[in-house]
Amino acid sequence: MRLGASGWHNRNSMANDKYPTKVLVVDDEESQRTALASMIALWGYTVETAADGQEALEKLGSFGAHVIVTDLMMPGWTDRSSSSA
Repeated sequence: MRLGASGWHNRNSMANDKYPTKVLVVDDEESQRTALASMIALWGYTVETAADGQEALEKLGSFGAHVIVTDLMMPGWTDRSSSSA
């Protein structure tokens, strides 16, 4: 990645038009979750968010995320649940 005049750019982006990479952002702090999801969406990825571990596990079934970005220190998200997802 490099920082250009208009922001961060990823020359080797996994995102493409035919099969967009899906990213699930999980964080109990709404401002963090929203900011990160917005930034990832600007990079061209399809983004879904979840406010806690339970919601994340529910969304995994329907959204089919390729990548999960998560806050590991939040209610409802234990070490065991994050590693088994």
